[in-house]
Amino acid sequence: VCGLVRERNEDNFCYVTRPGDNASLVIVTDGVGGHRGGDVASYVCCRMLLDAWRARTYRELSIPGAESFLHQSIDAVNERLWQSNRFTGQGAAMGTTLVCAIVFAEHLVVAHAGDSRLYMSIPGKELALLTRDHSVQRLIDEKKIAGTALRSGIHAGNSIFQAVGTCRSLDLEIQAFDRPAAARYLWCSDGLSRYVPEDFMSTCMENSRSAKEALDRLIRAALLAGAPDNISAVCGFPV
Repeated sequence: VCGLVRERNEDNFCYVTRPGDNASLVIVTDGVGGHRGGDVASYVCCRMLLDAWRARTYRELSIPGAESFLHQSIDAVNERLWQSNRFTGQGAAMGTTLVCAIVFAEHLVVAHAGDSRLYMSIPGKELALLTRDHSVQRLIDEKKIAGTALRSGIHAGNSIFQAVGTCRSLDLEIQAFDRPAAARYLWCSDGLSRYVPEDFMSTCMENSRSAKEALDRLIRAALLAGAPDNISAVCGFPV
C-alpha cells in the first residue's frame, strides 16, 4: 500500500507456487527512494525473477540449485537495469532493494540486497531478523566507516549501499536456513520495518490466527505510526 506521503508506490511483491514444484518463490522489492524510475526497477526485478522461475525446465530443486538460480537470475536483473541506466544516462540510477526466498518444506534459501527484510517468528522465542540491512548505519556499527560521516552530511544513516541495478557488480548475499515446523515468516520493505517496533511485530506474528490477520495488523500499525513510505509485506504461516 502507499504510505501517507508518497503518491507513487515504488514497491512490488509476488508469491508463486505451482503444482509439482518442491519449493515456492517469494519476492519483495522496493524502488530506491528518490531515484528516477524506482517503481520501474522494482517491477522489472519482480517480473524477471517470476519469468525465470516459471521458465525452469526442472521442477525439483536442491538447495545448491536454488542458490544457483538466485545468483544467475538476480545477476541478469542487475545487468538489465544497469544497461538501462547506461543507455538513459540521466539523473540518478534507478535501482531496487530486494528480499527473495525460495521456500522448501524444511529449508529456505534467501537472497537480499538493500534494506528490505525477512523475519522469522517461532512461538515462545524472540523475533529473528534473518537479513542484515546493507546500509550506511551497518557500516558504522561494524566500524567500517566513521560515525562522523553521519554528522558531516555526506551520508544518511538509512542510506543503502547495495541495490539491484545501481552498480555493474552486485555483492548479493545468499544464505540457506533450516525451516522449523512452527516458524512463521515476514518479508517486508522498510516502509513497515522502520515504523513498526519489533516487539509489536513479534506479538502480531505469534498471536495472529492467520497470515492475513497478521498483515492487516502490521500494515495498520505502520499507517497509524505515520509511515510516509510505501508498505509491502508478505506473511508465510505453516499449514
